[in-house]
Amino acid sequence: MSRSAVKAALITGRPRASGRRSPTDWPLPGHRPRSLTPATGAAPKVWQRDHRFRRGRRWIAIPRKKTSTKEIQMNTSSNLLVLGATGQAGNLVAKNLRRSDAHFSVGTRRKANLEDLADRFGASRFIDLDDPRTFDEALNNVTGLFLITGYTVDMLVQSKTLIDAARRNGVKHIVHLGAFTREHDTYTTVFAWHQMIEAYLRVSGIAWTNLVSCPIDS
Repeated sequence: MSRSAVKAALITGRPRASGRRSPTDWPLPGHRPRSLTPATGAAPKVWQRDHRFRRGRRWIAIPRKKTSTKEIQMNTSSNLLVLGATGQAGNLVAKNLRRSDAHFSVGTRRKANLEDLADRFGASRFIDLDDPRTFDEALNNVTGLFLITGYTVDMLVQSKTLIDAARRNGVKHIVHLGAFTREHDTYTTVFAWHQMIEAYLRVSGIAWTNLVSCPIDS
């Protein structure tokens, strides 16, 4: 290539036509032949060079594969399931797992939140604690569960049926967030409910960790 051709290539981004070669026969990196430019409104494409031929180089358009929402939400590589990610405690757990590059999903009962939670934490799963029929699919390929519920009497049946489903689906470890009291013979409703859940978890046959929140001076 002559000096004038090199100079033309640096200025215009394409080699100067000389002899039998033309700009479209020999594109430079970053140059896209006008004839292969996708039409307006067409699906986004990735432009790559095809080096399969010894002589000459031509451009090929390869459609960009987009990951479907279903693949994001039902990431089978995740082995932890975190409940309560829209609340304070569950959100902190999910954020710390995200920073440590752990494989996990967050559960939600609101299908409208699945995509947003998947964008924030990497994967999300639909689970409704009031509907045990959703448990088996949500616990598929899950080995660890962070269990947290709302503070109503429903937490008893929710936790019991979810622990049963976890055992049925091969979950290896459950971390339960409870509440602390100094009195074993407590008459406080919430404390008594948590004691029942903890007792059931201890005899479930699944490895367990009971976490409790308490004041510093307790």
